[in-house]
Amino acid sequence: MIDMQWVDWLGYIASVIVLISLTMSSIVRLRWISLVGSSLFATYGLFIHSVPVAFMNMGIAFINAFYLWKYYTYKEPLSIVETRLDVPLMEYFIHENKEDIERFVSIDELKGCSAGFFLLRDNNLAGIMAGDHIGDRLKLKLDYVTPKYRDFKLGTQLSE
Repeated sequence: MIDMQWVDWLGYIASVIVLISLTMSSIVRLRWISLVGSSLFATYGLFIHSVPVAFMNMGIAFINAFYLWKYYTYKEPLSIVETRLDVPLMEYFIHENKEDIERFVSIDELKGCSAGFFLLRDNNLAGIMAGDHIGDRLKLKLDYVTPKYRDFKLGTQLSE
């Protein structure tokens, strides 16, 4: 015989995990946490002999797993486009992200760089790089990606 108090706690824990997943700003974290919560909820549904609870949460777990698989296997088109730091789009990007960028480098130091690059992901501006040419090398002063794209896909795919 199953201890129903333990099963009730499993349901509460699953509920809290699903609730926590909905507070995530990162869709990947949301999907991972929701996958755990819905899997626990499906198990809870089986323990209490509730086919609708088990079936629906297995479906949610499957959907989360599918989108996580899709996320980790999809190779988005990534590009680096060389530019100057004084072009309007670069100036706009730096201005809009100034507070965050200045955690890494001062804007004055950044404006003194001789090379700038746009980092594009799926043809969307995801970040910038800036540095100085030293012979045939580039000494980076800034490699900045906006919070929306800070999932390491740019760095991982560009280093391949």
